[in-house]
Amino acid sequence: MLRAAAWATIVVVVAASEARTQTEELLARQAKLEDQIAALQQKLMAKEAAEEQGERQLSPGAVASKDDVTALKTCLDYMWLLICGALVMFMQAGFSVLEAGSCRAKTAGMILTKNVMDACVGTLVWYIWGYAFAYGAPENNVNEFMGHKHFAGSYMMTTEGSEKAITGTNHFKDWFFQWAFCATAATIVSGGVAERIRFEAYVVYSIVMTGIIYPIVVWWTWSGNGWLSIKGYSDFAGSGIVHLTGGIGALVGATIIKPRTGRFNPKDDDAPDRFDPHNLAFVVIGTFILWFGWYGFNCGSTLAFSDVGTATQAALVAMNTTISAATGGITLFILRLFRRQGKYDLAGMCNGILVGLVSVCAGVGDVMPWGALILGLLGAICHEIASITLEKLQVDDPLDAFAVHGAGGMIGLVMRPILDRTGAKGEMLGWNIVGLLVISAWSGVLSAAVFGIFRLFGKLRISEEEEEKGSDMMAQQLYRTTTMQKEVST
Repeated sequence: MLRAAAWATIVVVVAASEARTQTEELLARQAKLEDQIAALQQKLMAKEAAEEQGERQLSPGAVASKDDVTALKTCLDYMWLLICGALVMFMQAGFSVLEAGSCRAKTAGMILTKNVMDACVGTLVWYIWGYAFAYGAPENNVNEFMGHKHFAGSYMMTTEGSEKAITGTNHFKDWFFQWAFCATAATIVSGGVAERIRFEAYVVYSIVMTGIIYPIVVWWTWSGNGWLSIKGYSDFAGSGIVHLTGGIGALVGATIIKPRTGRFNPKDDDAPDRFDPHNLAFVVIGTFILWFGWYGFNCGSTLAFSDVGTATQAALVAMNTTISAATGGITLFILRLFRRQGKYDLAGMCNGILVGLVSVCAGVGDVMPWGALILGLLGAICHEIASITLEKLQVDDPLDAFAVHGAGGMIGLVMRPILDRTGAKGEMLGWNIVGLLVISAWSGVLSAAVFGIFRLFGKLRISEEEEEKGSDMMAQQLYRTTTMQKEVST
């Protein structure tokens, strides 16, 4: 009996010992698992913190986040417009050199002065109220005639936080890109009134063009809120909006200011070529600068470059621009060859290139390359018709500004719906013709008002003496006279 009890006690003690050992092992395993879980949690938290702070380095096979892709696309679009805007701005150099070379040497300095003043005055006007009229769409009270927000750059920037961090806005890039277009519209008119308009009269007209005429046309067409764009008017890069507006201004100015002395009624001792371009090298260099800048003008009008669709369209635009320019140059060269009894007209060929560039603008992103060839061909033909007509009417347009920009802009607007790559568009054709008429009337009436007022008060045209001696000589003589008077007085 005692022996049985002893054995039972031994068995119980051994079983209890084994149970305690197993319990200790289980507790040790549990503690180890908890440590592993804690370590994993710490790694996970560290990874999440690194992602939030932008410190995570992607491995070769990793995929960027959606926010990263969106930010990259935004930056690409901004860079695209800034580069293209700079190209368009460089066209000011092309216009300056072309105009100076196309006129007589005695007026070249004043012509260059007007072009430089154009850029400076146009910038300030565009900043103070021009952009507001063109793109200033308020949250409420939007009308179809003109914008009325963002005067002097107001309400353009969006910020957040106590440090006023910039969160992004489209207005800065849009202001810059569209400013370059605005300056172009004003410079076109300079060629039509060259060699006889008074400097102060031209400066006032430049203010009106960049501050009223052009910005309101832009609101009607490109802002997305204007009545023409709502109805169905389409003008990809500005055949009507930029070039027709400036071309009509040049035509009206040339008509009101009258021809240069001796242009259509030369004296017996006048040299027959005295109104020919004085420097063809300047003409050619200016034309190539403009052709180069036109890739910013047309390709940049895609307004984006961050997806395959817009990038492909930009490439199509570049191809169409090149084909139309070349076709226009060759066509006008051949036309002038027959018109001038086999004589080569280099300046005429340069104008053919320019009218090809103008005529393709409206549909440059919406026609096939064969359509661009047709536009260059028709643009050159319309240029020659306009040039001959103005000469018959004795309207003195020294650079054929209307023939290039006015006639080229008109044919571009009319042919854009007809040559559309998806098929002809009748309704668009109707509204493009309406736009052509309205833009011509708007630019023509306001231009006539400005030039007419100055002519009424005898302040539009330079004196006969200044025209005979040249604006450059008169300005130099005035400077020398003033300097000599000061020296005598001292």
